[in-house]
Amino acid sequence: MTNSRAPRKHSRPWARPSTIIAALILALTTPATSFACELRMGWEPWKPYQYRDDQGDLRGLDIDLIRAIANRMDCELTLVKQPWMRHLRELREGRVDLAAGADYTPERADFAYFSRPYRTETVRLFMRQGEPDEYELSALKDVIERDLKIGITQGYDYGKQFEALRQHPHAHNHIETTRSGLLNYRKLARKRIDAILADPLVLRTRIKGSAFEDAFEAHPLRVKQAPIHVMFSRASTSKALVQRFNNALEAITETGMYDRIFNRYNSVRQSKPAIFSE
Repeated sequence: MTNSRAPRKHSRPWARPSTIIAALILALTTPATSFACELRMGWEPWKPYQYRDDQGDLRGLDIDLIRAIANRMDCELTLVKQPWMRHLRELREGRVDLAAGADYTPERADFAYFSRPYRTETVRLFMRQGEPDEYELSALKDVIERDLKIGITQGYDYGKQFEALRQHPHAHNHIETTRSGLLNYRKLARKRIDAILADPLVLRTRIKGSAFEDAFEAHPLRVKQAPIHVMFSRASTSKALVQRFNNALEAITETGMYDRIFNRYNSVRQSKPAIFSE
């Protein structure tokens, strides 16, 4: 009696030589594009720290620095344009991994890790040209006694003096919030508010060549001077990654790259922080 079933085909445990050769050729000719990590960072127009130049290229002190550090870490950096408030929300939720240009606050520490400082930020009170001499202010909360209304940008931190002002029971009558610094410039120029809080470098850079170029003057009162960090999402990164970032920042500082980036923006007039102090 013969077996009617077809004979079983046994699979060979080795690949054909031609298949092995093809795989080797593919491996040798395919460019390496893998990175040790992938990072997403939000940005918004905030010249000279984050902006597009006349050719449409994304650059700025923060952008150049974070790119150099990511490259040192062997990380792929993706930059996503988004308003600051959305950036903070997506950082909290882990949809973006880091945010540059941030100062430390206890509220932010609930959802973010902080790098070591990499620059210093100053905030001044700006008024219309010729008006600062009319108002003697020893602290920001004095704007209440002088019946002044100041403009701020939503989501920004303006330091301890501003927090003291905000605690005053009548503070809501003296603070007006907008979505962008540009709106504040317009409102101040049109006398809808009496003063604004701004980073002097950002304000000078943004109004240069505009109708506001000679419209504003800084009050002698210094509202804030603070170290600036990079924030990392607790939902999508780790303390180990932040340490790698700090190590890369130290490395590019030792090679002189940090100074070259810092000095690339010649209009920057600020002190460098003690980057590696704890």
